[in-house]
Amino acid sequence: MRFFWWVVVPALAGLVLLAAVREVVPAYTAQFGTGIPGTFTATERDCGGRSCSWRGDFVSDEGSVAGARLRLMSWGI
Repeated sequence: MRFFWWVVVPALAGLVLLAAVREVVPAYTAQFGTGIPGTFTATERDCGGRSCSWRGDFVSDEGSVAGARLRLMSWGI
């Protein structure tokens, strides 16, 4: 049981933290204009409740970063 609490739980916590950082850092830099410059082309829009989101493709200006079916969200009041 000690192995579980001293090895497994910290390892799982580290994996969760790593996954969160991988998602949060790009969103944070994009929000404040310090992310990778490029073009997002929206292909779908979904509005419900107080917010809308768009799905589409992103390509960086130099072409080294590309993402398909990404979601861009807008938070309403």
